[in-house]
Amino acid sequence: LGYGLDLNNDSQGEPVSDEQHYSYQPELGLQPCLANDRKRIISGASLSQLQQEKLSDPVSLNETKHLMRLIINYHLDGKPLKSRQLFAEMQRYAGPKTAN
Repeated sequence: LGYGLDLNNDSQGEPVSDEQHYSYQPELGLQPCLANDRKRIISGASLSQLQQEKLSDPVSLNETKHLMRLIINYHLDGKPLKSRQLFAEMQRYAGPKTAN
C-alpha cells in the first residue's frame, strides 16, 4: 500500500499497551477500546507481536489477519484481490510435475 502502519502509538499519540485493546479506523489509526466493544478489535499484545514479526499464538494470528483484511479492503475500496486466482493459473500453466 506504499506505507507501513504505526503499531507503536494509538491515534492519540499514546504508546500501545499489551494490556489494552484497540479498534482500527483507517482514517485515524488505532483507537483504544474495551475488550467487549462491538468494533473489530485487536489486543495490544497482538500488535506488539505483529510489530516484532513474531506471531506466536492462534489468537494473535487471527486478530492480525482480521486487521490486515480490514486495512486492505479499505484501500481497495471493496474490490477483491485476485492473488488466489493468479497463483492457481500459474500452477496450471506450469503443468504437472513429473518424477525423473
